[in-house]
Amino acid sequence: MSALSLQTRFNPVRYQPQLQDQQLAQLQPQSQRRLQLFGADSFTPARAGGTPSFDVARRLGPETNPRYQKRDITGDGKPETFCNWYTQDFMRARGLSQSQFPNMSANDTNRWLNSSAGRNAGWRKVSAEEAQRHVNDGGVGLVSRHNPRGHGHIAPIVEGQTQNGYPMISNVGSRNFLRGPANQSPAFRNSNTEYWVHD
Repeated sequence: MSALSLQTRFNPVRYQPQLQDQQLAQLQPQSQRRLQLFGADSFTPARAGGTPSFDVARRLGPETNPRYQKRDITGDGKPETFCNWYTQDFMRARGLSQSQFPNMSANDTNRWLNSSAGRNAGWRKVSAEEAQRHVNDGGVGLVSRHNPRGHGHIAPIVEGQTQNGYPMISNVGSRNFLRGPANQSPAFRNSNTEYWVHD
């Protein structure tokens, strides 16, 4: 079973690429209810001197929230990880709609970000340093890696300082952590790691 079909089967707000604006508006209350269940009771707007991204990460609780813990949901005896679910919940809590950040697997999200659809939704690829500055200034950013031989990885950037060229992220995956440099996640130690910001 593909990661996308797993995502579609098990995610409460399913990936539906053909949704029109009216249908997206109807999904919003369901999406907000889902976030309320998992700690992000409202989106966190940017504010001068604030830490809106870290505030969202802290409320979502990647280290302790059962939604983000590794577990077998397919019955194959192998635990799945949920970086895409966490990043989707994070983006909704920061105020991005499903059209601005669709519900997809990590690999599919990376392909979408690199497409005209991602650009048209307001995403652009930047350096690690620029991504960290953008988030520190109240914006939204993420780290993404496409894996052609398996599952990709994705994580939101939170406020902080880059360390050895890596921005601060909040991570769900092989290791869940609230905040740390992106290279704490083994997936992001590869040269094809990308940094994205939303304008």
